[in-house]
Amino acid sequence: MTQIQEITDLKDNIIEEDDTFFSALQKIEACFHKILLIVKNDKLIGLISNGDLRRGLLEEGALDKGIKNIINYKFDFLSKDFTNEQVNKLFKKNLNPYIPVLDKNNQIVSLLYVPYEINKELNNSVLLMAGGKGTRLGKITENIPKPLVEIGGITLLEYQLKKLTDFGFKKIYISLHHMANQIVDKISELKLDDAEIEFLIEKEPLGTAGSLCFLKEEESPVLTLNCDVVTETNFREMITTLEKKQTDILVGVRPYNTFIPYGVIKVNKQRVTGYKEKPIYQDWVSAGINLVDPKIIKRINEEYLDMNELISKSIENYAVFPYYITERWIDVGSQEELSKLNIL
Repeated sequence: MTQIQEITDLKDNIIEEDDTFFSALQKIEACFHKILLIVKNDKLIGLISNGDLRRGLLEEGALDKGIKNIINYKFDFLSKDFTNEQVNKLFKKNLNPYIPVLDKNNQIVSLLYVPYEINKELNNSVLLMAGGKGTRLGKITENIPKPLVEIGGITLLEYQLKKLTDFGFKKIYISLHHMANQIVDKISELKLDDAEIEFLIEKEPLGTAGSLCFLKEEESPVLTLNCDVVTETNFREMITTLEKKQTDILVGVRPYNTFIPYGVIKVNKQRVTGYKEKPIYQDWVSAGINLVDPKIIKRINEEYLDMNELISKSIENYAVFPYYITERWIDVGSQEELSKLNIL
């Protein structure tokens, strides 16, 4: 087992029992450790994990609903004089990486983090899309392609490859077009003993889904990932979700809020029928992370095709489900977003 970490600063993880899904999503995204602690009268009464949030959103589908139904009120915990043997026993019981430590009054002493190691290789391949021009980054991408932009001392490309291999992916396809030679050269410099890399060079841009046409021989669902998306999404859990739901396309989605800084008037037949002051409208948006079944891939021709078009065409005849991404997620589409990644 990997080394146990004990966390004592937990103020950012605490949430109220009566809060909404929206509040919980905001809270868990801001936290470094992805677990929410429900405290009442200074006592820990429940826990919410990323998985709990995801399952709740699948059932409720509304961000303004309360979280009481997804709170785990019957949780495992340790006393402050715990032993390593007790930690190992609880960890092996459910592979929950977080175990609270409580005093005799059920007040939180600390939180143990026990990250488990992934040893099982996945049969699923990955299509990493790295052919875009990155024009929104301005001068930063004048002489280099966006995948070679650095975050915290490594390139976006290196970050993605490390994350994918850490999750157990072996076969990774990289679709290229803009400044493709630079990316090929960079890959040749990297030590990638744990991965088989194959380049898909697009003579003409094929969009965010078109290069799937080259993967017709794949037998398992393929993970498609935009190279400029930095996320802590659990890809293994995403694959498990697709298998359980017998889904043909699993679409990674994120909540997005539109704030209108004015009072919105509702008018019907020349009469004012409603007034809402400075409303916030909540929608689900594509996160640039998808799982696509081979039977759909086999129908894709070598022509320009964006993922939104593929999904739209598939809705009527195939099972298309959302996968709610509750982990940190950043689209490196602007210099402002890029500046957020200095902590990596």
